[in-house]
Amino acid sequence: MQAKEYRPDIDVLRAIAVLAVILYHAHIPFFGGGYVGVSIFFVISGYLITGIIKRKLENNTFSFLEFYENRVRRIFPALFFMVFTLVLFEWFTSLNLYEQRNLFSSAKRVLLTIPNIYFYLNTNYFDPEAETMPLLHTWSLGVEEQFYFIFPLLLFITYIYLFKFNKKKTISLLSVLFVCSFLFSVVYVFYNQKFTFYMLPTRAWELLCGGILAYTNWTPQSQKNKIACFLAGLAFMFYAVFSYTDNIYPGFYALFPCLGAVLYIAGGTNLQSRFADLLTKNKVLVFIGVISYSLYLWHWPILVYYQNWLYRREITAESACVLLAVIFLLSAFSWRFIEKPVRQKPLFKKHAVLWTSVACCFGVMLLFINNFQFSFTTENGYHYTNTELPAEYRAENPSQSVLLIGDSHSRHLKPVLFALASKHNASVVNLESLLYRTYKANQSMAERKGMEAYYQTHFVKKIEEGHFDTAVIAYRYEMQLTGVTIQRKSSILNPLRSLDEDSTDPYRALYRSLKDTIILLQKNGVQNIYLVGAMPQASGYVPDSANKLSYLLNFSLERINAVIGEPFAAYQERTQKLTPLLQGLSKEFSHVYFLDPAPYFLNAQGTGYDVVRGKTAFYWDDDHLSHEGAMLLTPLFAPVYRSLP
Repeated sequence: MQAKEYRPDIDVLRAIAVLAVILYHAHIPFFGGGYVGVSIFFVISGYLITGIIKRKLENNTFSFLEFYENRVRRIFPALFFMVFTLVLFEWFTSLNLYEQRNLFSSAKRVLLTIPNIYFYLNTNYFDPEAETMPLLHTWSLGVEEQFYFIFPLLLFITYIYLFKFNKKKTISLLSVLFVCSFLFSVVYVFYNQKFTFYMLPTRAWELLCGGILAYTNWTPQSQKNKIACFLAGLAFMFYAVFSYTDNIYPGFYALFPCLGAVLYIAGGTNLQSRFADLLTKNKVLVFIGVISYSLYLWHWPILVYYQNWLYRREITAESACVLLAVIFLLSAFSWRFIEKPVRQKPLFKKHAVLWTSVACCFGVMLLFINNFQFSFTTENGYHYTNTELPAEYRAENPSQSVLLIGDSHSRHLKPVLFALASKHNASVVNLESLLYRTYKANQSMAERKGMEAYYQTHFVKKIEEGHFDTAVIAYRYEMQLTGVTIQRKSSILNPLRSLDEDSTDPYRALYRSLKDTIILLQKNGVQNIYLVGAMPQASGYVPDSANKLSYLLNFSLERINAVIGEPFAAYQERTQKLTPLLQGLSKEFSHVYFLDPAPYFLNAQGTGYDVVRGKTAFYWDDDHLSHEGAMLLTPLFAPVYRSLP
């Protein structure tokens, strides 16, 4: 089968892929593996592109200029429209240059066809922070565009000059490349998942799946076997979409959706089945496949801005329906008035017009991004201080030595602990680490052994050699317990596990870890130990959200706190198991005390926790205290420096 004739079943396959991605990103339940839709797209692209190149090479009509012009007409118009719309939106609504610069930086990399490299260097696709980047999804376009640069040249040279039109040798070469890329992906995903996810060398095999299928032209001979192959392909793809989580992908697990796509395409070749026609000739699914490129482009920024632009919001069932409607309407508009005219109008098939248009779009976009900077004046806005302090504060002849243990939620307490240490002539050392003798459920045995070795050589050594009088322990417990900071309804979390117990209860692992830490500290002479409770969390980056709500929507201080701050009931529900656990440890061990920071942020009505007061922001993001927020806790930490027993 060549890619010459139109196949509605492939548009349905596109629809399956794009719907899986959209529903996953929209946090729709049961679509935890929807991200595999991108792998299905890669198989489709490899199949169609290879089929086009192969047919033209065999007919001696292949032209690099024609090939790249077709790619430009297919990819860039809708992409330019989407990127420029986001740049304008950010330019008009951004309240700080940092937020603006992040989008502009990624937009430039999209235009330069290297967004996958940019996001590889800046974020992990499965990190919660990734859900704040409106152009993150363009990483897959970077992989495809880089493939389009290399693959046609490779096929041309090998097929025409090296193998002299020998089809079998070309298939052998593609198979070798497939095996090398696949093995690289399967092995390297355990060492650098980010690289494996974003980069062409570890994704090329997915495109080559389709390429090899196009070159072999394989399809079952009988209609019975075709339908079996077709249904098996659907089963493999749906299995991946409905059962996968965020773990260890792509690697070996990408084989199932890719194999499913290959079987679907092969089985669907000249398939004659009324049962299959119910799917492959469904007009709604075919249309979704036709506009799938615009759907892919627009779905992610719409979801990102809905969830994060003013403040962080969950996608409810009602909002999901509205968002999906907006996504489909905007995508249909993009397809009808941007994609379709540029691909079909004779005007844009003229070389001069096409390349002049591309050059002008590139020039205008880059000029705009590089030279137009704008943000609202916020002298009267909500401000904060976030000075990075060293890991240690050393006093001369200190009367007391304090060890501050934890993750970033220990680090943001340094301003208050250092200030009190200066007042009381004490020393403070911040030891950032994971919870003692724990691991996450998705970590390999090698990673577990590495963590165990780390604690034996670093964590324990620091405590044994430090001669500390007092210890303060502070973690972002919710993240430690669940493995994520933003709940993904469609994901299975990676909760905490103990290296010393088989229990799957993360709270049991936390209890065992803190208990062992307390025993270790007391064994090494630490006389007072303070367990810091959970910090109230905001629904958005506080300074940005507060200023947007104030400047753009004219919200009052009370309303800003009500919108961004955590409600009292929500905090109580979130900490209903954690707080008793920490309090229980303080009762179980002598000279172990529980410190509760939440009351210092509680509003006068007792209904929620403030994130701003006056013109001061107590957080620099959604959960880390600013200098001012930390200093608000001065009375809470004053007992840390009291006389030792």
